[in-house]
Amino acid sequence: MDAENGVFRREEYAAGTLPETLRAEDAEFLLAVETAVDGTQSRALYGPEQETQTLETLFEGDKGFLQMQYTQLEWPQEIN
Repeated sequence: MDAENGVFRREEYAAGTLPETLRAEDAEFLLAVETAVDGTQSRALYGPEQETQTLETLFEGDKGFLQMQYTQLEWPQEIN
């Protein structure tokens, strides 16, 4: 979210295609992550002060087995 609590940028990724690092450029407050599977949705909010700064997402891998993908969150104060 931007300084006025509006959506700064919106990106969508298919399962297993997230980058290794998501940079919250110019976002100061929250990163909202929404996951949808078989009609079920879950949402999580991340901020720069939170202990957990890694997204964990599941995707279907080889032979139908689930695999975990980890994506690190990077905030502006960490980028500079």
